[in-house]
Amino acid sequence: MRKNGTWARSCHFVLLCLLSFVFATPALAENPATLFLDVSFDLENHSLTGSARLDVGAGQQVAFQKGGLDLEKVTSNQKMLDVKVDENGVFHLPVLSEPQAVSLFFTRKSGSADFSRSLIDKQGIVLLDLWYPVPVDNMKVSLTAEIPKDFSAVSEADEIFYQESEKAKKVSFSFPHATSFVHFVAGPYQVQEETLASGVTLATYFFAEDQQFARLYGEKTREYLERYENLIGPYPYKRFSVVENRLPTGFAMPTFTLLGQSVVRLPFITETSLGHEVLHSWFGNGVDVDYSEGNWCEGLTTYLADQAYAADKGKDLDFRKGQLVKYQSHVEEENTMTVADFRGPGDHSLASQAQRAVGYNKVSMIFHMLRESLGEELFFASLRDFYQENKFQTASWSDIRHSFEKVGNRDLGTFFDQWLSRADLPEIRAKNLELDVVDGEPVLSFDLVQKNDPPYLLTVPVQVQTDGQVIRKDIEIDSTETSVSLPLRGFPSSLHLDADYDLMRVLAKKELPSVWSRFQGAADKLAVIEEKEKETFAPFVTLLAEMDCPVVTDDELDEEELAEKDLLFLGVSSKAGRGIFGRPNLPKTGFTVDVRENPLANGRVSVLVEAEN
Repeated sequence: MRKNGTWARSCHFVLLCLLSFVFATPALAENPATLFLDVSFDLENHSLTGSARLDVGAGQQVAFQKGGLDLEKVTSNQKMLDVKVDENGVFHLPVLSEPQAVSLFFTRKSGSADFSRSLIDKQGIVLLDLWYPVPVDNMKVSLTAEIPKDFSAVSEADEIFYQESEKAKKVSFSFPHATSFVHFVAGPYQVQEETLASGVTLATYFFAEDQQFARLYGEKTREYLERYENLIGPYPYKRFSVVENRLPTGFAMPTFTLLGQSVVRLPFITETSLGHEVLHSWFGNGVDVDYSEGNWCEGLTTYLADQAYAADKGKDLDFRKGQLVKYQSHVEEENTMTVADFRGPGDHSLASQAQRAVGYNKVSMIFHMLRESLGEELFFASLRDFYQENKFQTASWSDIRHSFEKVGNRDLGTFFDQWLSRADLPEIRAKNLELDVVDGEPVLSFDLVQKNDPPYLLTVPVQVQTDGQVIRKDIEIDSTETSVSLPLRGFPSSLHLDADYDLMRVLAKKELPSVWSRFQGAADKLAVIEEKEKETFAPFVTLLAEMDCPVVTDDELDEEELAEKDLLFLGVSSKAGRGIFGRPNLPKTGFTVDVRENPLANGRVSVLVEAEN
C-alpha cells in the first residue's frame, strides 16, 4: 500500500493473512502541486466515480499511473485530450508552452483483478489499491468524498470536515504534505475523539460490534504517542486515528493505522504491533525512506518497538536470540542479501522470510550494536537529530550515519560499511584455552578466532564465571585471531562469548534451539503422513505444498532420507515417526507441534504434528 513517499508500512504481525508492499518512489518536491480529487460511490454496484483536477505550469511534464481505472475523458483547458497509456500503465500529459488546467474523469469497479485489496460495499469502503489517477511525482492531494450519512471516513489528514445534506454527506481532508498516494476508508463507524495535551487529536474508528475494544486501543495509543514523543521528538502530524477494517490488514499510513477486524480482537496486539505502527509515524512516514542505500525503516522500528517492549518485560535477551535464530533458520548462502539490498518486507510467505530476516532482524541488531557502542544517551540523541534533520523528507543510511557521527563525534565508516555491504555474518570462537597462575592469581588465556575473510571489526563481550564472581570484559577484534589474557580472582568454571546476544553473529549449533522456523526455512525437507490421517491434516498438507515440502506415506518413504532431511510427521501413527518420537504423551484435544533435533541427521530437526480434527 502506498503512503507518504512509499507504500504503507506493514504491521509487524506474524499472520499469514496480512500483505504489505513497499516500493521506491521519488523524493518529495520542494514546491509540490496540488491534485484536487472528488469521488462518489455506488455501493450497490461496488463502484466509484471521480474527477481529478490539476493546474500544470508552462513547460511542466506530468504523468499519471492509470492502473485498472476506466478513464472517461481527460481535458486540458476544457479541450479533450487523447492520452496514450504505455505498457507500464502510465500516461503523460502534453507539455505546453502555456499553463493548463487539467481535468481527469474516471470510474472504478471493485473486485477487478488489480483491485483485490479494496472494498466498496454497504459494509464499508476500503481503497488501498490504485483507485484514482496517481501522479508519478509526489503532490499534495485535496480529497473530497461523498459518502452515506451513517458513514464516517478517514484518509491522510490533519483535519477532517463534514458537510451533510438530506441523503448523504461530504467529507473533506486537509493534509499539507506532499505524498505519492492517499488511501481512503469509510464505514458505519462509531468514532471517539479526544484532544491530547500536545494538541494532537486522537481518534478511534471501530464498528459497533467491536466497541468494547475502542477504549483500550485509545488508551494504549496515547501511551505510545507519549512514549515516542519523549524518546524521539514531537509527533509530526495533528491527528492520529486507529481504524478498524473489514479486510485483514495491518498498515501504518500518515495520521492513521488500519487494522483488520480479525486483528484487533487478538489479545496481544495492543501490547506489541499497535506500538510498532504508531512508531512508523516518526520513522517511515514522518521521515520517509530513500531506498537507494536500502530500507532502514523496518529494522529501526522493530528495535524501538518490538525489542523495546520485550526489554520492558526483561526479555530483551530472549528477543535478540530469537532474531538470530530466525535469521539462521531462513537465510542461506543461496538466498542471502546485504542490508543495502533490502527494499521492502514483502508478504509473510516463506519466500519472503529470508529478506524479512535481513530487513527486520539484522537491521534491528545493527541499531542495537550502535546503542551498545555509543551508549544510551548518545544513541537516542543521534536518533533525535536524525529525525529533526530529515522530517518530511526522504532519508538514507548515509543520513543516519551523518547524525550518529555528528552527535557521537566519531568516525563510524567501518561500522556502517561492513554491516550494510556484507552478506556474511561474523563467526567467532575461542580456542587454545590455558589457565596459568601468576603471582598467586589465576590468568585465563585464549585466542578469539574469527572465521570471516576479511575479518569484521567487532567488540566481543566476554564473560567468565569463577567460583566467586562473574567477570565481564569487552574485547575489540579486527583480525582473524586475537590473543586474550584475563587475570581472575578465582578459578573459572565457564567462558561465554556474547552471552547476552548483543552481536549479529552466527550461532553455534548448541545455541540453536529446536524450533519450527528451522524446519520452515530448511532447503531440504520432507513430510510423512499415513493414509488414514490425510483427511485430518488436509489443511496442513496445503501449507506444506506452499513451502515446497514433499509429502509421502510410510510405504513411499526411502529410509535413507531420514538421515538426510529435516523431517515432519503428520500424526503419531507413522512408523518412522515413532522411531524418533516414540509414543509421546500428547494432549488428546487441540493442536500440538513438537520439534526436536533429528537424531539421525546432525543439525537438522524433526517435527511431530498432532491434531484433534
